[in-house]
Amino acid sequence: MKSVQRIDHSQSNFFAEINVTPLVDIALVLLVVLIVTAPVMHGILNLDLPKENTVEVKQQSSIMIEIGKDRTITLNQRTVSDEELITQIQALQSTKKELNVHLYADKNVRYEDIIRIMALLQRNGISNIGFVTDQRR
Repeated sequence: MKSVQRIDHSQSNFFAEINVTPLVDIALVLLVVLIVTAPVMHGILNLDLPKENTVEVKQQSSIMIEIGKDRTITLNQRTVSDEELITQIQALQSTKKELNVHLYADKNVRYEDIIRIMALLQRNGISNIGFVTDQRR
């Protein structure tokens, strides 16, 4: 006769595992959704930028560059072209060690025009550029 051996399950050790595959799947799906929607969200908000209290600018040791709404550029109240602006900036750099530029731009000037002038100044070694605004009333 064969003997039957019984196993007592009450004393055996159970190994509990957490299946992380669904968690990783959900995390990757959320990451893909974020990557796809992030570029779409750029430019979706209409911003009305606030005005801020400002301090009057002293004109004695700085250069004043103005950009009009018709894209005209004036350097210290004299109308100049891009090339003339570069030559005059280079001439002023030879007389002064560090130039402070105060940039005035009409509120209707396109952002690209402001960036173009800033890049032109930076290519010629001027990095101290301040934006001038009207005081809040």
